[in-house]
Amino acid sequence: MSAIAKANATAAIGSAVATANDVVQAQASSSWLGLFVRLILWILQTVSTILYYAIKLATISVPTVLFTLFSTSLTVTMNATTL
Repeated sequence: MSAIAKANATAAIGSAVATANDVVQAQASSSWLGLFVRLILWILQTVSTILYYAIKLATISVPTVLFTLFSTSLTVTMNATTL
């Protein structure tokens, strides 16, 4: 690789890093409204996740366990030879 190509690559990387830093600085500053909206969205996501797992537990897991428990035969059969 020639010295000119290395210089161009270094300049390109430096330019990309500078552009990325500009984007980060622009996105880092947000208003109170943006923070409030993010908080509301986080709350909605958390509540919906909790509701999903609660409904899943109440409508799928618990009935499955109850059906398995109550459909199991709890009687013991003994032959006369085992006594």
